Amino acid sequence: MATFRGSYQHAIDHKGRISIPARFRKLLSRRASDTFIILRGLETCVALYPLDEWKGMEERLRSRSFHDETNRRFLRIMSLDLNEGTLDAQGRVALPPRLLTHASLTKEGMVFGVVDHIEIWDPVRFESPVREPARRSFAFDRPVFQWDARHGKGPWVVRLFGRLGSRELHQLSQAIRERGRSPRDLVCLDFEQVTHLDYRALPEFALALTRQPCVGADVCLTGMSDYIRTLFDVAGQGTTRRRLEWITKEETGTTHRAPWGIAPVAPQLSAARRDLSR
Repeated sequence: MATFRGSYQHAIDHKGRISIPARFRKLLSRRASDTFIILRGLETCVALYPLDEWKGMEERLRSRSFHDETNRRFLRIMSLDLNEGTLDAQGRVALPPRLLTHASLTKEGMVFGVVDHIEIWDPVRFESPVREPARRSFAFDRPVFQWDARHGKGPWVVRLFGRLGSRELHQLSQAIRERGRSPRDLVCLDFEQVTHLDYRALPEFALALTRQPCVGADVCLTGMSDYIRTLFDVAGQGTTRRRLEWITKEETGTTHRAPWGIAPVAPQLSAARRDLSR
């Protein structure tokens, strides 16, 4: 089996094609047939598994019981935007548009060997988790969420960052409960800078958000990417997400006023207390 090592930076053309280094291509077995399974990486990257390696991965996935809810969710996440790609005569592979967006890939990509598979990163993002693990990977000096300064009677805006696991989501729900005690308030959670959520913790987190109006402020969700929305859906919380999410007026064709302090959005709920802008 192939063992991929090293990193190489290559251009991405207008069709989303990127060259696989010759050193990596030489490692492909005949059983791989110059073909990769292309899917979302566990972080903000694109993962490429040689076809023969992926078949071994499938066998391991098949051994997981589909009757277990956690296993079902994991299998669904692994299947998100999964594609098959074959090297062309120039040794390039085409990356699907949705995966290019997921990994923020535009003109260049860092092709990184990770033993049994290849990852393709945006060169700038690549520097963070790989070059500075002691500082960045644990993010000791960066909060996972931050409350913006409130403007008058406008909403509370909470900016969320990076990867949020069970502990971080629990801390967030507790913070909302503590600060959002007034039934006249609105707390807006901004997911724009969130790269991943632990889908296993989302049912408990969504339940806390739906219960919050019973003890204080209403809650809305903004800035959600398709990937974050999908994680809510995989966790069985799609209905809750759609009920709480504020979507852009471009998506709805409406001209609702936006809460002061966040990007223009249109509420899906019609409660009068939603319109708190000045």
